[in-house]
Amino acid sequence: MRNNGAVGTRVSLTTDGQQQIQEVASGLSSLLQNSLHLTFGLGKYSKVDIMEIRWPSGIIKTFQLGSD
Repeated sequence: MRNNGAVGTRVSLTTDGQQQIQEVASGLSSLLQNSLHLTFGLGKYSKVDIMEIRWPSGIIKTFQLGSD
């Protein structure tokens, strides 16, 4: 079975030492489905320092984004 919605993928963002983690979750039933989009709030910050994506396959991708 293919996982086209990336269900189970975990994304973490680090900004100024603060980390947020969210996971892509599937719907609750056949009639109700959660959004597959993840939304993060940065507050007063305009950029993310580190983004890490943990795919269900076990692959981990890390991006250093905040370097000036």
